[in-house]
Amino acid sequence: MGKPSVPTQKHLFALSGNKCAFRGCQQPLVDAASKKVTAKICHIKGNRPGAARHDASQTEEERQGFENLILMCPIHHDVIDADKEVYTVEILRKLKEEHEAKHGRQEANDAITELFLANVSLAPTDGSVILSQNQTGGQIAHTIHNNYGTEPQQSSGFPKELALRHLADVGDIEFAQTAHSKKLHRVDDRGTLVSAEATAIVFACSPVPLYKQAEEGEFLKWMDTGSRRYFPCTTYPFIPGPVPDRVGRTFLWNDGGFHGRTAGRAFINYLAVERSGFIEYGFCPLGMMQEQCSIYYAKAVAKLFAFLSFLRDCFSSWHIDPEAVSLGVAIAKTKGLKLECITERLDRCFMHIPVCDNDNFLYLRPAEPWDVNSVAIDAAESMLQHWAFVRPAWLETPEFEGGVYKGTFFRRHFSSW
Repeated sequence: MGKPSVPTQKHLFALSGNKCAFRGCQQPLVDAASKKVTAKICHIKGNRPGAARHDASQTEEERQGFENLILMCPIHHDVIDADKEVYTVEILRKLKEEHEAKHGRQEANDAITELFLANVSLAPTDGSVILSQNQTGGQIAHTIHNNYGTEPQQSSGFPKELALRHLADVGDIEFAQTAHSKKLHRVDDRGTLVSAEATAIVFACSPVPLYKQAEEGEFLKWMDTGSRRYFPCTTYPFIPGPVPDRVGRTFLWNDGGFHGRTAGRAFINYLAVERSGFIEYGFCPLGMMQEQCSIYYAKAVAKLFAFLSFLRDCFSSWHIDPEAVSLGVAIAKTKGLKLECITERLDRCFMHIPVCDNDNFLYLRPAEPWDVNSVAIDAAESMLQHWAFVRPAWLETPEFEGGVYKGTFFRRHFSSW
């Protein structure tokens, strides 16, 4: 089994814009500040028999050639290999063509390129490339099976869960329309229920069940609304509603009730927890004015930060390793919307806040070591990139100071959630 030549790898990275080629993904392949490399070189036609989309008629030169390679982040590498019927050779070639046409004119930073090249090794399983930074000892592979008289462990079910919930692809016509987010509504000035103009979902997927069936009562007691309060707004409970609804195997807390002339159920904030380990927190990231046209950045980041704090608390209490948990953020229906409420100074200058040209936003983080601040600032930066917001030189990542979330603007203007 061969591998791409160094010139081919360099050419591939030079046309990547240092971004995952999956449509809508803003995940950087190499982080210059931390020197962390997450990129995977994916073979459009698999690198070995049994790999996704493998073509036995390909020559080794064609297989390792530029036209057969595409750069992805770890999550989207797994997504495309998990569904060969959706992600065909033709679809991947189209993704590659679109991505390289968009980023091909950008100059690649030599230092970042060298960092990328210095950390490439060939995966021993399906032919993708694994990258490691400053590793001493250990094992590097896309999938490792250490068998000591036991069966191999199953790989993460995160890509499958995302596909089932319409959270895997921003091009999906039902993107972010989960069983719960479809119920997000507001009440207009005539007392009529109206679907949320935009939807934000932050979610987590544990590889193991959150709790055992016999522990259900204990878990619900732990989820006491009054006890779960998280920065930046500790005045109000994080959990939206005192008593959950049972929806199949899911417990759903929400802030809704029966409203309006239609006497329909409406809520704009919910927390869905499945015993299997999937947790979903959804809300409307817009203001509640009659004319909706803006995503409130500070509000979205604040809710994300509180959710991440809740996750850490929950996993610690229920003995789940948080580093084994995959995370994500999705915002649907963003096209044509402005990004507002970033800082007090910029809030007075709306001409600096661009209107979004893309319909949906997706940020994914695979299971790996994480802390609340690092994930929050990562996702917050990705939101700005989605809106093509060029941050002034004097402005740090909004709501953060020195890499630590402060929530100053949110607490001043949105402290009532």
